[in-house]
Amino acid sequence: MDKRQFTLISLVITICLGPLIAGSYYDSWRYPMLISLYLFLIISLPSSIARISSAPVQLKLLLFVTIAIITQGVWMLANYKFIFIEDSIVDNIYHRWQLLPNKDQLLPHSPGAISQSEAVDRLTSIIPTLLATLSIAILTYFKRLKFQSILIAIFWTTVAVALLGISQRLSGATGSYWLDTFSFPSRQLFFGTYRSPAIACCLLNLSLAIGLSHLLATARKCIRSRKSKPSKVIAIAFGNILIACGSIQSGSKAGAVFTIITLIVWLTWNYSASWKTIRQFRELLPGSSPTEKNIILTALTAIILILSIAVAGTVINRWADAQESNYNTIEARKSINETQLKMIQDPDWGALGFGPGSFYPLYPYYKTEAEEKSHQFYAHNDHLQTLVEWGWLGGSLLYFIYGGALFLLLKNILRNPSKFSKQEIYYQKGMTIGLVIISLHALIDFPFQIESIALITECLIAIAWGLKPRSSASKQT
Repeated sequence: MDKRQFTLISLVITICLGPLIAGSYYDSWRYPMLISLYLFLIISLPSSIARISSAPVQLKLLLFVTIAIITQGVWMLANYKFIFIEDSIVDNIYHRWQLLPNKDQLLPHSPGAISQSEAVDRLTSIIPTLLATLSIAILTYFKRLKFQSILIAIFWTTVAVALLGISQRLSGATGSYWLDTFSFPSRQLFFGTYRSPAIACCLLNLSLAIGLSHLLATARKCIRSRKSKPSKVIAIAFGNILIACGSIQSGSKAGAVFTIITLIVWLTWNYSASWKTIRQFRELLPGSSPTEKNIILTALTAIILILSIAVAGTVINRWADAQESNYNTIEARKSINETQLKMIQDPDWGALGFGPGSFYPLYPYYKTEAEEKSHQFYAHNDHLQTLVEWGWLGGSLLYFIYGGALFLLLKNILRNPSKFSKQEIYYQKGMTIGLVIISLHALIDFPFQIESIALITECLIAIAWGLKPRSSASKQT
């Protein structure tokens, strides 16, 4: 096994561990993915940095922005302002929820993180994820990593999450993997390894866009070769069905809506190739009679329809429940957004924000009287939470990386399609749709606060930054 294969395997293991070990659980359950991520960096980062001198300007710019963001995070941690106390006894005094001033702050009049503990918790994930983004981008550009392999790993990992979630729904499980360790007595609504079905849907819909592109690329390749068996295409098709059904079956109203949007946008954007593939699908069954081919196609269509009808009831029930409750979740999110706007208007907020992880300890001090809960772990709006915690400078740098990935993908698809194979363009369309959909979902939920989803999203961003156009791509149908 050469170093290239070893690097890919270590990354694939990291991608799989996050969603499958304990997708949105915390404490010690986050360690397997983080340890694997650090091992990947040990393997890949030195060779990536060694190639930066011969890398294009866009990767050198990515390096500069990454260093700037990490520098801001480390500085805010080093100059932390408070010690966050929650349900603890300090100096024989019980503190339910308090920020105690840090008497040893390096520069008291300079920006610093609100809480050392929360900043450490966030940065131990954010920093290696940013470094992995840089490393994956460089290795992709120099063909040391095959980006299709990364996308395929993301797809099949998500299929496993969907299968687990559907199995739990059908069996009436009260915790992930049917274990009490992963259960919350006060919260019965979860999906797969994710404590929130909406968050699970963020991963499912992101992977659905990738999976559909993987299906199209594989089907076109099989049809072109005329010797490949249809088993691989059928397996990928069933994987996509599981992901789509899982997203709807999870019970998330927003997740179901974004699933439908993903399907409509993807089919519209790939209409010509999709219709051509459907018409030529019989060519994948070269040894079968016309009758057998029709039976297989009819059976596949029937399965899709039956599953769609079966899960449709879940969506209808969830929206009916929301209507009966007068859409209280919408009002709650609106109230949290108003609180975050108050945070941004505070004179202490500025270019560097309140520091990584600051929303959680700060929320009770800014919340409106109408808000009943004393605290919120996440803001249910990742974009505003990023602005609160990283300020206008740090937030701009983070979204420069995100927006840059979308810009590069759209540039490749719309302006330089001839410099990539058609299969590569299919994958890039799926990545673009996935990144846009999860960004929209982040307006009402918190996928980027979940380490496993953040890592997978950053893998897509890294691939987008590292794709290298070819002067003459082979024409593939």
